[in-house]
Amino acid sequence: MLCGAIAALHAVGCGLTLYYATPYPSLAGLGFAAYVLGLRHAFDADHIAAVDDTVRYLLQRDKRSIGVGFFFSLGHSTIVLLMASEIALIAMAAASGRALPLPAVLSLPLLFAAGMLVLDTTDGVLMVQAYSWALVDPLRKLFYNIVLTCLSVAVALFIGTAEGLQVLARLLNLHGRLVGILNSLDYGFLGLLIVGLLLVAWGLSALVSRSRRHLARA
Repeated sequence: MLCGAIAALHAVGCGLTLYYATPYPSLAGLGFAAYVLGLRHAFDADHIAAVDDTVRYLLQRDKRSIGVGFFFSLGHSTIVLLMASEIALIAMAAASGRALPLPAVLSLPLLFAAGMLVLDTTDGVLMVQAYSWALVDPLRKLFYNIVLTCLSVAVALFIGTAEGLQVLARLLNLHGRLVGILNSLDYGFLGLLIVGLLLVAWGLSALVSRSRRHLARA
């Protein structure tokens, strides 16, 4: 079901882009850019943290969680879809100097959403597999939960503090080196960093589990 929905969104987005690329040649390049931006947006720190925390919460309560990444991305992309549609309409109309058909306008946010859905869904599925593996063994579960809870708290505090300070700086019209650093934070990079830390946590849990098995056999 999830794969079918993602495939359908790709088919519609790509189909509309290719169909209208003949009268509007710039649409092909813009469509590719929109798709790549959707992929990148899925790696934002808030996406990774939200999917990870929700999957862990549901698994610990024996609830289905395989579609967490998909439905999170679907809800998030609905807002992005509306905003991006307006931006695409204004930008392309200004560039071409003529009215654009609505399907041509919608192709860009559809491709953006398709790219985001692919990686958010993949993230959710991988998290389900990782947590399911950890829940099999009580000690493995304890170690994994301690590491990931500390990581989740650290990430939430950092992102919340950074965004709060950014808002405060804008409200008070503050300037300076610290404000410049806050405004230059790349949440896409932070998302990649979180993914890397999650993989490290999984690797450490696997190493601890393997060491325990060797000691039990000795």
